[in-house]
Amino acid sequence: KVDGNMSGCPGVPFQQLANFTTGTEDALDWFLSAANPYAAKVDRTPDTRTVTPGRTGRIAVIGHSLGAAAVSQVQGTDPRIETVVALDKLAGTADTTFGGSGGTNTPSVPALAIQSEYGFTVSPYFLAGGGSITPQPGLPDPMRERATGFDAWAAAGVDSMLVVPRASTHLEYTDIP
Repeated sequence: KVDGNMSGCPGVPFQQLANFTTGTEDALDWFLSAANPYAAKVDRTPDTRTVTPGRTGRIAVIGHSLGAAAVSQVQGTDPRIETVVALDKLAGTADTTFGGSGGTNTPSVPALAIQSEYGFTVSPYFLAGGGSITPQPGLPDPMRERATGFDAWAAAGVDSMLVVPRASTHLEYTDIP
């Protein structure tokens, strides 16, 4: 809750983590249901070579921005998920980005975190100041993204990788120019 608003993005009430986690679960349910017109093409044989103990599926989920926070959370509770890809950005156990609760993400499956170097625009380094969305004066903090997501996976002993493409922005993963 931020300033009386249930959203982590005041003025944008649909931008709530709960909407994205529920949407991710609903999408998985539909994908694996008989209602999916492509259901016959889904390989449902148990995978005997899973990477994560207790997981029997071969499903990877990918999310961008608040969707990345959602897949970071859902992987800890949904045994159908074998791995996640988080595009700007992987959320860790203590992450409160986007109004997250700061304790619901339990790193359980391997994760690939692809983090943007900049927010919405590429700005000079002296304006970036470590803010991934809102530039601030000062030098950027090279550890800012590790502390929020990747380090939680590493501390939990879960295979993970963090990639930060040079001069990338938050909009690299969208069709917004």
